[in-house]
Amino acid sequence: MDRAKEYFDIAYPPVYGTRWPSIRLALSSKQKYVAVVNNFANHEVTVEKFQLDDDALAARANAEPISRYPEEYRRRALAQDHVPGTAELDYISRIILPSEVGSAGISAMMDYVPATKLKGLEDWIEETDVFLDASQGDQDIGLQIEKQEEPINLPSMLKIYAFNKTDISDFPKPKMDHHMKLLDYYALDGASLLPVLALDLAPGDRVLDLCAAPGGKTLIALQSLLPGVVVSNDISDSRVQRIRGVLRQYIPNNFSGFENVSVVKKSNGCDFKEKEAYDKVLVDAPCLIDRVSMQEDDNSIFKTTRTKERLKLPELQSQLLVYVQ
Repeated sequence: MDRAKEYFDIAYPPVYGTRWPSIRLALSSKQKYVAVVNNFANHEVTVEKFQLDDDALAARANAEPISRYPEEYRRRALAQDHVPGTAELDYISRIILPSEVGSAGISAMMDYVPATKLKGLEDWIEETDVFLDASQGDQDIGLQIEKQEEPINLPSMLKIYAFNKTDISDFPKPKMDHHMKLLDYYALDGASLLPVLALDLAPGDRVLDLCAAPGGKTLIALQSLLPGVVVSNDISDSRVQRIRGVLRQYIPNNFSGFENVSVVKKSNGCDFKEKEAYDKVLVDAPCLIDRVSMQEDDNSIFKTTRTKERLKLPELQSQLLVYVQ
């Protein structure tokens, strides 16, 4: 984690400028999940459950508080003479200063202190140069971006639930629909919805998810009930098995009219055949997975044993994007 943070603190400020401290805080904080209802399970019950939970919370908020004192103590308290309004209230002591809140428990906010001197800077010079060279502007490399002015449509069959802004509560564990033998909803990072929505799926689209593992984006595309076929591809057996594992829990095997809609393949994304056969291609290219790298050490891309792999990422990303043009 420390190596990742050191790298980001050197490489990202020149790119993001004054936004980097806020971005770093977000990466160090808990991610926010959304729940996508599984249309192939008993989705009406799932939707009702989410909506009832909201109603129950609202009802609880408006309900009279329940006394937890034994009845005997309540009678004694009411029997005592008491003149309302005679107690002196210490209003100053009730004020919670922002500094007191911050020092109490928001560790992510206290984690980033702009450095005045960097030790070991020379270790990162080569790597940050690679990143900065790869992050040139579109005009610098002759790339023209076609901006879409029309708003992106949200597929009507996608039923998405999320907690309110700033609320990072966890959803309960998905439950099994025992009739269909499928889980009732899929939880994923809210940002992972955006690439699928950006595809602007249309009825009958042939969709290729080129680097699909673990399968969340493929599943979201299928849950829209729009594509004619979704082909999920990845480079290794283990990653392909992860895709199949997710689909097995959410997509029925023998659903009438849906047998050939989901196809899983194993192939090098830079050498994928039949790329011209698709209307939409989603490329979630291998990356530094910044949030995970800042929070976990397990098999981190910043391990010294993975330095060559890390340095080749910009080249690999470019190859994948150029190949599917």
